[in-house]
Amino acid sequence: MKNFMIAVILLALGLLGYNIYAWDAKSSKKSTREIHSLTIHQKPHLVKTQRVGMNWDHHSYEVVKTLQPGYLRTVTTPDNALEFITFARKFNSTPWLIIPSDLPNENYYFLGHLLKEEKFNHVVVEMDNHHPELVENAFRYLTDGYGKGVSVKKVLNAPNIQIDQLLSTLENVPSADYILVETNQNLKQLANKIRKLGKNIAVDDKTIAGSLLGKQWIEQLGFKIQPQVVTIKNNEDSAALALKMMNSAIFGAAHKIHQENKDSKITGIAFKSTSKWSAAIYNDSDAAENVELEFPNDNRLVPHEVLTLSGENDVKIKRGFAECCKNRLVTFQIPAHSFVVLPPQHYLTNNG
Repeated sequence: MKNFMIAVILLALGLLGYNIYAWDAKSSKKSTREIHSLTIHQKPHLVKTQRVGMNWDHHSYEVVKTLQPGYLRTVTTPDNALEFITFARKFNSTPWLIIPSDLPNENYYFLGHLLKEEKFNHVVVEMDNHHPELVENAFRYLTDGYGKGVSVKKVLNAPNIQIDQLLSTLENVPSADYILVETNQNLKQLANKIRKLGKNIAVDDKTIAGSLLGKQWIEQLGFKIQPQVVTIKNNEDSAALALKMMNSAIFGAAHKIHQENKDSKITGIAFKSTSKWSAAIYNDSDAAENVELEFPNDNRLVPHEVLTLSGENDVKIKRGFAECCKNRLVTFQIPAHSFVVLPPQHYLTNNG
């Protein structure tokens, strides 16, 4: 009888709008029914968001077709570049060529001329950083080869280099557009220092897998760091699933998401295309959280599908639907330490 009365009282308090906490004696952790209210900044954080890319290690045609990476990155030579660029174009992926910096000068001129003759626009060319003078020389001959009318982004590879050493290296490679680093560094601090030199950062996410990749990509976009690439084994491993989920949301401009609760461990970013909204959100807390995301009143379609990825290994994409869409509000739950994507309406229904 006593337990019944306690249950009635708790139910009444809940109906009156009070937050009711349940104590788990085994875990000694508090779970809450509080709803985290999120709103989207009106001003774009990034005018154009780039889809996440992948490192290509001779993965099959079907793997790349399934994942549709924003970039396809591989080690190659100027002689083999044409074949790889043609392959990447089949998936609307930007070709990302990793070229040795110690080849004869005519090799780089040949590659540049090839890009111009074949009218290959929007290509990334990356050099190693072992000999800055050689890198700068290679970029110079590459530029001479393609001249004007071709968009080539030049990347200096600097995965484990310290900030001070990197800054001094850049003095000898002034033509580099991007500095490629790995995620084992303070990216925000590094990005701020590099931007003062008029450069940007690209990231190779080698040390992270599963849902944590979603968290990393959200944070990196928050720092205006892109492009990003990741290594996968096949189209069903946790990194591949995270890639597929993230790219299902990325369209158009990126908008920061505001969290009213400053102590919340929920982070996210929203994406706006010409007619639709989408979002990517990560819950870093030890408990499942209820989220209410309010979309701007701009007549764009609001997402209602919820894709969830939890853990780092042996994971699957779980599909569900949010409570939608009174007053442009979308309500859903995120499991502990999970990555959630709200793709634009009809995207994965037709493509996943």
